[in-house]
Amino acid sequence: MKFLFKLTIILACLSLIIISCSDDPSSIGVDLIGSEYLVLNNFNTQDDSTTQTSYYYKNAGSLGLSSRIFIGKRGDLEASTLMRFDFIINDSLQDNFLDDSIKVNYAKIRLLPNYTYNDAAQSMDFTVHKISNYWTSSSYTIDSLSTLMYDNSDVISNRNFSDSLYTFNIDNNIVLSWIKSSIDTNLEKNYGVYFKPTAGSGKIVGFPAYTLYDTTYAQLTVVVEKPGFYIDTLSGFLVSDVSVISGNFPVLPDGEIAVQGGLAIESKLFFNIKNIPQNVIINNAQLILKQDTTNSVLSQSGAGSIRIFSVVDSTTDSVNTSNSILMTKQDDIFTGNITSLVNDWVNNKNNQGMILTTGTQTDNLEMIAIKGSNFADLKERPQIKVVYTSKK
Repeated sequence: MKFLFKLTIILACLSLIIISCSDDPSSIGVDLIGSEYLVLNNFNTQDDSTTQTSYYYKNAGSLGLSSRIFIGKRGDLEASTLMRFDFIINDSLQDNFLDDSIKVNYAKIRLLPNYTYNDAAQSMDFTVHKISNYWTSSSYTIDSLSTLMYDNSDVISNRNFSDSLYTFNIDNNIVLSWIKSSIDTNLEKNYGVYFKPTAGSGKIVGFPAYTLYDTTYAQLTVVVEKPGFYIDTLSGFLVSDVSVISGNFPVLPDGEIAVQGGLAIESKLFFNIKNIPQNVIINNAQLILKQDTTNSVLSQSGAGSIRIFSVVDSTTDSVNTSNSILMTKQDDIFTGNITSLVNDWVNNKNNQGMILTTGTQTDNLEMIAIKGSNFADLKERPQIKVVYTSKK
């Protein structure tokens, strides 16, 4: 009896396994078994008569979305930063500040470096200047810098810079004016300060920018005193910051293109893939790019990444920002899975090309040189490999 029971269980299990196997989708797509789509094809832009074009350009977009601010110089590249602090003063102290019963003994700003471009051994120094006109980080661009007004005098002292910590004192009178402005808006406006690198700086240093999710951004500590009564410590809170990167457009050898963070150097790449027939299933498509390591300039991390965006309007080169593809890198080769893009190009006739940027456009300064569509060696040019399924 027990033997028959065990045999029944075994047969039932085998039946389930057979049924489940028959329902498995094939490796090339669901519901293709027994259909007319049974032919696998390969398409390679280096093997087929495929034309391609590429070029690089500068995109002057908004700078206020970065999670990092930059200060310093490297070659012709210069990074400066605008920053504004504010205060919340207890009601019981406001009159004492306004009638100068309370004075500022000293004020110190702390910055925590988290990025270096390019040689950490180089020195970096900066001056800080009082800004005298309105600005906002949300709409600041490279073109906004030409309208910036600031005093020539340097308002900081007691610099103490290391690989892990930057501290310096800022003029007491300026900080006191910020405190008073937070109490009485009819007084002199607080427009913040401008960090400008000195001419002798040989590197650019990055620091955490103001975000809601991080507390390592710039901190302002102020020691105040009401003589004969008390000494106390206040904290100014950072309300806005933005970096501006200026520099020459990178010049590369013939046939090369580039992407670069900070300067917002982007590249456009287009392949004519009309040799892939319509109404096919795109199983896999890979974009392959070759880096020119000699002309690339990376950060201390030695990393560097490239992101792919699909162009949705070639007249303005606007892209689908909600769907980007981060390429992987091995040695000097970048690879990206662009299956969804190629499927759209082939079956929806929507091939308007791709835009290439650095992986984080506003958070780094990496310049990655890429062998482009006119590179002398055809096998070093950008390449697309496609596997697709077509009808018999």
